[in-house]
Amino acid sequence: MKPRIVEHAVFHVVGMEGRFVPGKVEGIPALWDRFIRRKDEIRDRVEGASYGLCIDDGKPGAPGFLYVACVGVTSLAHTPEGMVGLHVPGGTFAVFTHKGPISTFHRTMQSIFGEWIPASGLKPTGAPVFELYDRRFKGEDPTSELDVYVPVAKPGH
Repeated sequence: MKPRIVEHAVFHVVGMEGRFVPGKVEGIPALWDRFIRRKDEIRDRVEGASYGLCIDDGKPGAPGFLYVACVGVTSLAHTPEGMVGLHVPGGTFAVFTHKGPISTFHRTMQSIFGEWIPASGLKPTGAPVFELYDRRFKGEDPTSELDVYVPVAKPGH
């Protein structure tokens, strides 16, 4: 699995969040279901893509992360009640493409963080990792694709 290294601009999202721990992410599809039912409440939406953000919650001694099912927006001024609006930092990203059913996505994540990142010499920056769901995403279809953006520091930085 070889990524592309790209620069990505800052962007804003609005969505719904939940806290999860590595290896116990069964609740993420239900979070997406709840979010999709309310997506039309979001004003200033950027059409064409949805995102899944993984944010280190920084709780000492309690491994876990916040996951946000969301869409891009042009403004955070109209975040519906029960949702969060976030600023996603820009920067340098290693972009991996997951190919295949979403039910096999965990294997891609294991390969990225268990194999590629440790062997690459690149260091994750700690900024949110995000999944990009665009027209290529087809759920359980074997031809489905989505991209995973891992923020990395360039060598020497």
